[in-house]
Amino acid sequence: MAKDEDITLSRDVALQACPVALKAVREEHTEAGGLVVSVSVKSPKWHRWLGAKGQVLRSYELDPFGQEIYRACDGTRDVVALTREFAAAHSLSYAEAEMSVTRFLNTLMGRGLIIMAVEREETVDE
Repeated sequence: MAKDEDITLSRDVALQACPVALKAVREEHTEAGGLVVSVSVKSPKWHRWLGAKGQVLRSYELDPFGQEIYRACDGTRDVVALTREFAAAHSLSYAEAEMSVTRFLNTLMGRGLIIMAVEREETVDE
């Protein structure tokens, strides 16, 4: 598989995955009660060409909803469970909560802050 190749999962498999916050992510609390998460990422090639360091620190400040979802990424609950909890906590329908939670989890993955632990399917060699 190519390094940058996207892996496509079925909807059912994706909803059964457990989000896990990466240990490499640094967390800082702001005075206002916010949370800033930072991760070291590889500099874009053109930055390195201009003399930038190989790694740069990317930081993201999470709003209260983002903090709630990020904190729930502990690897113990799947996306369905997180969505149900979020829906109940904010008086949302499951469909509304699923859209919000899955989009935000996708954003966190894209920024390198979490991974999705997916149960491997057993394959039978014939």
